[in-house]
Amino acid sequence: MKKTALMGICLIFAGLVLASGAWAEMIRIGEHQIVAHPALDNDSKGFKVALEEEGFVEGKNVKFDRQNAQGDQPNCVIIARKFEDDRVDLIHAISTPNAQASVKISKSIPIVFSSVTGPVETGIVPKMPKGLGTLGLRALPPNRSRSQLGSGDVLGSLCASAP
Repeated sequence: MKKTALMGICLIFAGLVLASGAWAEMIRIGEHQIVAHPALDNDSKGFKVALEEEGFVEGKNVKFDRQNAQGDQPNCVIIARKFEDDRVDLIHAISTPNAQASVKISKSIPIVFSSVTGPVETGIVPKMPKGLGTLGLRALPPNRSRSQLGSGDVLGSLCASAP
């Protein structure tokens, strides 16, 4: 499910890039996370692999600017502002504080978020999303384990909001 959703994000990203004409240039992706943590690091790695599977290869046609807020939430805003000032083509925000900062600062750059629990509740996306401005994967709430899930439960869900 998560891989399918991530592939969907990559395909949408590819469409946005091709529609903007940015394919001929190096695509710049600003990626930031709140702390170094294996789960968050894996989101970054998985995002990179999914992009590679769609032909977006770091160093060839994609350039990442990876930032870490070092656990300091005000740094998330500083990083989001840097990405806005640098006019990156896409922001990948890993964790709720990074996604919140990115949505608050950037009104024109597409945002993909991951490792976010409660994107609607935290104001990252509206209740009834329409269009593509902010796009991401909702994480499994921390108070539920995989053993508590039924066959119809969702481990992640795709969320989108209007630009």
